[in-house]
Amino acid sequence: EKLVSGTFRNVGVTVASVDAQSRAISAKELPSGQPLLVRTNADSKLHRLPPTLAQSLARLNSTSAQAAKSGNEPGDDVQQMLERAPAFDLAELKPGDSLIVVSTEGATPSEVMAIEIFAGVEPILAARPKNSDQAVLGSWGLSMNGGEGGP
Repeated sequence: EKLVSGTFRNVGVTVASVDAQSRAISAKELPSGQPLLVRTNADSKLHRLPPTLAQSLARLNSTSAQAAKSGNEPGDDVQQMLERAPAFDLAELKPGDSLIVVSTEGATPSEVMAIEIFAGVEPILAARPKNSDQAVLGSWGLSMNGGEGGP
């Protein structure tokens, strides 16, 4: 197992182009439109969310603040659902596809290393607060304890 620590970013992007051979995605950040180079490696996980899951997560995000206050946040269950979403190949991406990229914070703001990439996320991106530059993944987006109850 590998442990990843540091500063993470959850960002919504629109694909501009894909270079599957070099494992990179040229994209535009939402809503700013700023260019972003998303690099992937052998450890990057790519998942395509089924439409019903993406719609459920969009609804969940709208109530996540209330759930957090009540102590009933469904973080581990959601993380498991995300991990079970079907994998996809980078070469399947097309210009105009919407993605949520969970990444490490890079030395260069215009370049990130992807930990996870989620496709099929249009309902989630539509549910994010207006003018937000962060994809709304809620607190479950990077729960790294894998449901084990860790810190």
